[in-house]
Amino acid sequence: MGLEVLNDPPLAIAALLKSAPKPAYLIVLSSFAENGSYWCSDCRTADPYIREKFDNEEGFAKVVYAGSKAEWRDLGNPWRQAPFSVTHLPTIIKITEDKRTFERLIEDECYNQQILDAFVDVEKSGVYS
Repeated sequence: MGLEVLNDPPLAIAALLKSAPKPAYLIVLSSFAENGSYWCSDCRTADPYIREKFDNEEGFAKVVYAGSKAEWRDLGNPWRQAPFSVTHLPTIIKITEDKRTFERLIEDECYNQQILDAFVDVEKSGVYS
């Protein structure tokens, strides 16, 4: 199936996630550099872990790119603003029915298999287990 990349602005994606089946995941990565690789080293390291966890599973997981290095460093970057307020790349955001705030993994947590598994595994539905 593959992870779908969304190009919509953050507020539109927030609305989509609100109506999505729960849990829903939003994966925020750096954009690609000219060499075709993520400019963010943590994103390069996390990519295979994220793909292995989400690529061929049922459920709702989408990817967005936070921009080039210069765009990301700009404090006005739309992904740094509400509602997502991303401060580190990569970030995996989990949206659940019973929470008013987002749960998230950041940086090296995204490529720590034990932490990633515990964050994504859903006891009741088994959607991502």
